[in-house]
Amino acid sequence: MYRWNIFTRKFDLTGVGGTIIPELPETISAWNFGLAYSLGVTTIQGADGNPLSSTNPAVFTVPSNVTDGTLIKTEITSNITFDDAVGASSVFVDSLFGFLTGDDTVTGGGSPIPFFIYVALDNTDANPVFFVSRLPNYKTFLDASIFNEGSGNADFHQSGLTLTNVTTANYDSSSCLLLGTIECSLDGTDDWTVESIYTPSSDIGMGLFAEKPRNFPRGVIGARAGSYFKDNGGTAPTMDLTDQFSYLIEKAGRFHWDLSFRLGGTPLGDVEAQLIRPLVGFVGTTLTCVGTLGEEIEGLQVNRDLVAIEANSNNFVLSKVDGTPSVIMNSELEARDVLRCQISYNL
Repeated sequence: MYRWNIFTRKFDLTGVGGTIIPELPETISAWNFGLAYSLGVTTIQGADGNPLSSTNPAVFTVPSNVTDGTLIKTEITSNITFDDAVGASSVFVDSLFGFLTGDDTVTGGGSPIPFFIYVALDNTDANPVFFVSRLPNYKTFLDASIFNEGSGNADFHQSGLTLTNVTTANYDSSSCLLLGTIECSLDGTDDWTVESIYTPSSDIGMGLFAEKPRNFPRGVIGARAGSYFKDNGGTAPTMDLTDQFSYLIEKAGRFHWDLSFRLGGTPLGDVEAQLIRPLVGFVGTTLTCVGTLGEEIEGLQVNRDLVAIEANSNNFVLSKVDGTPSVIMNSELEARDVLRCQISYNL
């Protein structure tokens, strides 16, 4: 049975029981994708909470991988499930997503990290597969960045991790579509637990893309416990409890950081002061911005140095830019110093 759709001005197919299967507009789009979570198992299901089926399919449209200039509409007619660290067989085990081997630690409470859910077709425009990634702006996946669930290879934030086993070479440069976002926390065994599948206030869920500021957890990616700095062979400063290291990832791929924190403890060592990066593994990518370092006296910051914050693939390195330029060492940082900087760049 068909029913006229006043929005698309086309007939929609009506399935058994009156379910409307829309004739999607000729544009890249998705319809009827929902999420559920129970006992360590995340389910991609219908948006209404019912199982996906031939009469209740999820539908997506992406550019063809075979014929330039055409779009391919695909129906998903059965649920997709995957386990996290709480489940029986986690897809995430040993897949660090940029928490490089040897540098991963417990994230601590209250700071889950967004993972973006995609669907893609293979290079024959068939065999849809679901991925997760730390980045929201992929239109295609490169074979070198795709790893099978549980493979333990997805060690950069550019990686995509399949939620089922596939032949990844068949998806080299294939079209993919961003569907939504979940939040996950890393544990001490290099595994991840899904913390949220639908939190509108944090912009988490299907059709939502985490475009709100969030605080980055301390003591991860090799940082000292309770800090955003690495010891780097010395002793890194500690952080005040009111410190702010917030970040925002735009769906279009623009990344924003806002750093504002007061240092504590007794920083030691003639070694580079290394500040962690929320997204790491961008080998060959450089970034420099200027911030301020100084003391806060009666609510006013008295700057001691202008500081260049320079990014390599995994860290920020601090350098003085006024006077004689030089890299700042741990031992040159002082308790109660305040570091402030804002950074934006394209992923």
